[in-house]
Amino acid sequence: MTDDSRVQQLIDELLASTATPEAVCKSCPELLPVVRKRWRRVRRLNADLDAVFPPLDDAVPAPHGTDLPQVPGYEVEAVVGRGGMGIVYRARHLRLNRLVALKMLLFGACATPLERARFQREAEAVARLKHPNIVQVYDVGDSGGRPYFTMEFVTNGSLAHKLAGAPQAARQAAQLVVTLAGTVQAAHERGIVHRDLKPANILLAEDGTPKVTDFGLARQQGDGAGLTQTGMAIGTPSYMAPEQARGRPDAVGPALDIYALGAILYELLTGRPPFRAATPAETVQQVISQEPAPPSRLNDQVPRDLETICLKCLNKEPASRYGTAAELANDLLRYLRGEPILARRSSPAERLVKWTRRNRSLAAFLVSGMVLVNVLVAGVWWMLLNRAALTESVQDDFREVVEAERKLAWGTARTALERAKARLGDGGPAKLQQRVGELERELTFVEKLDQIRESRQRSDLVDAVDAQIAADYEHAFRDAGLLQPVEAPATVAARIQSSVIAETILVGLDDWKMCDHVRWEWLDAVAQLVDQNPVTRQIRDSTVWDDRVALAECLRTVEIENQSVAFLTLAGTRLEQLRGDALPFLLRLQQQYPHDYWVNSTLTRILFERGNSMESVRYAQAALAARPTSYLAHCKLAACLALGYRFEDGLKEARIAYQLAPTIAINQLTLGQILTFLHRPDEGLPLMIRACEIEPNHSDWYAVLGIAYAEQNRHEDALTVFRRAISIDPKRWVAREKLRESLQKLGRWEESRLAWRQLLDADPPDQEAWDGYAELCLYLGHEDEYRRVRTELLKRFGDVNDPRVAERTGRACLLMPLSDDEQRQATRLINRALASQQEKPDWLLPYFRFAKALAEYRAGRLEGALALLDGETLRILGPAPRLLLAMVQHGLGQAGAPGDSLRAAAASYDWDPKKATGREAWMYHLLRREAETVLASTP
Repeated sequence: MTDDSRVQQLIDELLASTATPEAVCKSCPELLPVVRKRWRRVRRLNADLDAVFPPLDDAVPAPHGTDLPQVPGYEVEAVVGRGGMGIVYRARHLRLNRLVALKMLLFGACATPLERARFQREAEAVARLKHPNIVQVYDVGDSGGRPYFTMEFVTNGSLAHKLAGAPQAARQAAQLVVTLAGTVQAAHERGIVHRDLKPANILLAEDGTPKVTDFGLARQQGDGAGLTQTGMAIGTPSYMAPEQARGRPDAVGPALDIYALGAILYELLTGRPPFRAATPAETVQQVISQEPAPPSRLNDQVPRDLETICLKCLNKEPASRYGTAAELANDLLRYLRGEPILARRSSPAERLVKWTRRNRSLAAFLVSGMVLVNVLVAGVWWMLLNRAALTESVQDDFREVVEAERKLAWGTARTALERAKARLGDGGPAKLQQRVGELERELTFVEKLDQIRESRQRSDLVDAVDAQIAADYEHAFRDAGLLQPVEAPATVAARIQSSVIAETILVGLDDWKMCDHVRWEWLDAVAQLVDQNPVTRQIRDSTVWDDRVALAECLRTVEIENQSVAFLTLAGTRLEQLRGDALPFLLRLQQQYPHDYWVNSTLTRILFERGNSMESVRYAQAALAARPTSYLAHCKLAACLALGYRFEDGLKEARIAYQLAPTIAINQLTLGQILTFLHRPDEGLPLMIRACEIEPNHSDWYAVLGIAYAEQNRHEDALTVFRRAISIDPKRWVAREKLRESLQKLGRWEESRLAWRQLLDADPPDQEAWDGYAELCLYLGHEDEYRRVRTELLKRFGDVNDPRVAERTGRACLLMPLSDDEQRQATRLINRALASQQEKPDWLLPYFRFAKALAEYRAGRLEGALALLDGETLRILGPAPRLLLAMVQHGLGQAGAPGDSLRAAAASYDWDPKKATGREAWMYHLLRREAETVLASTP
């Protein structure tokens, strides 16, 4: 092989890997000077090409067989990305034991001065920017002639990877760009322009937080020392501003990044960038010479205001874009809040000017040929054009109002209506002005219906406000002229059906029906007549609506696509009222309508009630994204965060809710509750007291206030408040439960038992309400009451399948000798727990074995009991297993062993009566009493 061919082979090897010339020439060092010289030529050429057209995908995989570099102080683990200039590794900082992203200049000593300058500039630019949405630089160094710097490791890939050509929801897109615009504004305030913003350069943290990266093309504003040739386009064509694509050397300013943010917003809304041709050169030509297609042409779900903001960013003229990234963020926030935006759509005249600038020759020809005609008809044409344009714009606004009302998007509807009114002013065609008035009345009415529905959601656990809510609905329908006294359902239904927003009105009618028990049949008849949809009519039928099994089956099989999500959400709520499990159905509904406020809000409530903090937070955030200005959405999110012990995060949301509606009781209560959790009762308790004063007939408010008092060891105050809660709603289990706990803390045991008895007299169906009462009765010496309750427990829960409930019930019934029949029932429960096919954790088995040992002892099967009291069984339930063991050993006549077991049990537990405040503690005392009595007798 000739030297020249060998040199070419070595160059090819360099191109296919990240190795250095020194590495590939290890076996032929005499060729190193020639290889190094040619390799530098290749790198200079690549640098020039990359400067003109950077790689379209920054995440080029590293070639197979790439050797991981050795970097002092770091353990390099894997390649995570590669671009035209650098390669990024996942590495671990050995001293700090943390993962980092290590970016290394790809070609080391053979890198061109331009590459080295860009690499250094990127590290310096990012190091100057300390911002939560910018990937932070940790360290800078050089390893074997290859410069590198380390950054925080972002785990969730890039925005480009997440998008994958799929449009995103409008509100989510807007919120993301708000965050990016704030980040870019921070960079601009430090004088740094990114110049290569694109989805591939936005990384996503595990929680979805965006992080801007790759400042390799960043420039300092006012820095005249360019690192590229004059007239050379720098950036990625699809996201370049036109002046950037032309390679203008003076085009370094915030307007470049604002254009790129508009391009990113465009891709979020449509699934593709505003310009993308077959080649980079063709894409650049489109950027320079063409106007982007309106996003709504590619995705008809894009709101007009958001489209207007996007197109303003993409204006060909830098001066016509937003002046700063902060202005862009503020306009997006106006859109999210449902307020009028500052950007405006281009008028027909402005679009004509733009077309003329792009087609100067053709425009000149047309103008010269028709100048005379234009002079003659210009006045009339201009008047008609303006009038037609006004009518078209206002009609578009009207359509947006109706569509937003149908989707229950009141902020969007109100913004569109205000925009139409502003266009018309005091003039305009009379028909348009008349339609504005009609829409104003309709929107006011449906907003009122929504407010009533939301007010009913302030308390998801009580029906105390139902009568007031029903009255509010009736007044709203009467004020809208849809309801008159003593009318037949058909008359009212016909009136509603004639409205263009009949479907939206039906939502309010359905919710009214849910809380008006007096007029339910009449309201149901009206709803049945208004609703012409056979799918929802089937669910409304009373044979389904009032039957838990039938309703559950209907919702399991119903086709939810193109149905009323509002009604289906209410149907799920109805199933929960009937003590069914609506969660699977509502989750399916949410997947079909992921941005609907009510389905997310309802899921939040259900998951919160079930104690699922993580999932309830997720849906609370989705509800808040749908209605950022809803105090209830902020309040629910605060409660869910507090449920997961994220009190500081919950406090922020609770303060926002309170600021939005400071006189609403639930806002004061939630804020006060979180403040007490944070050990700030002096601030929290007055808020909670005021909430009770605002809604004095709300038992839950008093129960929550009583719990707060109890946590401050103010048990006398807690007793007063709990009794108030019970007087309002005698069936409120939480208040009674906490009342007896406070009585116990005060040592008032008999009062506590009587309070518990009153709770059970209300006939609660759940075993949780009964759990422990039998043990307390026996602990206090009420053997007759214990026997009565034991009989009641076996009657109520003798057939239960839940293994934990079965074990607890059976064990409670075995704390005293019992009849043969009761013995068999209790033993069956424990056997059922042991044999349960339901998934149960291994740690439960010793508890079930102890209960079985107790059953064996009561049945006189001492050998069977002894066999169960070993290993893990002796390490659970404090002294209980050894106390039982002592009695078993005594019955078997094991000399000395019973006393040893009893002493070991006695020494292992604090027997202070003041600390006996729960089911297990009472059982320990009962078993010790029995064991001491048994061992004192003669075997």
